[in-house]
Amino acid sequence: MSSRSFPMLLGMALTVFAVVLFAVLDTQLRADTWQFPKELTTDEYAFGDVKIIRSRDARRDDQYPDWAIHIYRAGELRALYRGVSFEVLAASDDNRVFVGISNRGLPDTAIILFDSDGNLRAIRRHTPAKFDYCQESITIVREWYDAAQPDIRFEYDEKGEFRTISVRSCRGERLDLVPILLE
Repeated sequence: MSSRSFPMLLGMALTVFAVVLFAVLDTQLRADTWQFPKELTTDEYAFGDVKIIRSRDARRDDQYPDWAIHIYRAGELRALYRGVSFEVLAASDDNRVFVGISNRGLPDTAIILFDSDGNLRAIRRHTPAKFDYCQESITIVREWYDAAQPDIRFEYDEKGEFRTISVRSCRGERLDLVPILLE
């Protein structure tokens, strides 16, 4: 190999390295991009005389849609909470207390707790809270519970008094939500 060909090979190797590096970085930067269909989507949940509607309205802004939870009891709107959502919703045995959980950073709601009268009992957002995440991206991914089997439980003591709410963590352990909500 001549002394002239070494710089040329080195230059080619650096160019290939730079192209690969920029491709990887570009993929990583785009990993947290999102866009929702320009539509209103709603999901309805019924628990006895309580109806909960979760909505996402991306008709005006498909990147930062309007999120909302509507709580009805006996057909009457009891509460409307904007800027919050959940992926999984569970109710206590008597349908008086509800907990919603989310592994998504949009709209930043990790846990929301409310009752059948529409009273907001507690909310925990991903941003100020620091969960024991199994996966976490810049914005979207915030995996702290087992999405495939969240197994939300409203737990009671031997007298039947409410004790706590727990969920299966992303590490497969029971996670008590009450201390997290009280932080």
